[in-house]
Amino acid sequence: MDDRSDKTRVIRQAGTIPYRTRGRRIEILLITNGGRTRWIVPKGTVEAGQSAEEAAVLETWEEAGVAGRLEPIVIGSFAYSKQGRRHHVELFPLLVTSVSDVWPEMSQRQRCWTPVQEAVRRVRRRGIRMGVEALLERLSVQRVA
Repeated sequence: MDDRSDKTRVIRQAGTIPYRTRGRRIEILLITNGGRTRWIVPKGTVEAGQSAEEAAVLETWEEAGVAGRLEPIVIGSFAYSKQGRRHHVELFPLLVTSVSDVWPEMSQRQRCWTPVQEAVRRVRRRGIRMGVEALLERLSVQRVA
């Protein structure tokens, strides 16, 4: 494959919107990007032979140091460009059941539990905000049912 066709290929990524409940309150786990300049959610490239769900769980562990129960439904998605390459990200809800004090990218990122509305305010990327709002709606419906 030549460089020109490789540059036009969309890079498939997957991530999670990690959350926990505290009584009736839902909290979202945000992390900083690699440069610690923006609040985001864990995400990364889906490698050959890997499902989006597998990639999302692995990236969440590496970037945020948490594990949990992933729901295999896409709760949000967005596209972006970086270094002239197009990326498409699918986000899955992940109910956090384990938080580690030590994780692979702990020296590169900060993490912060925040109420849903604060998470929506902190995150710049519209697709992540919409995913957080969709998660809140999904959890609210589940609580009523």
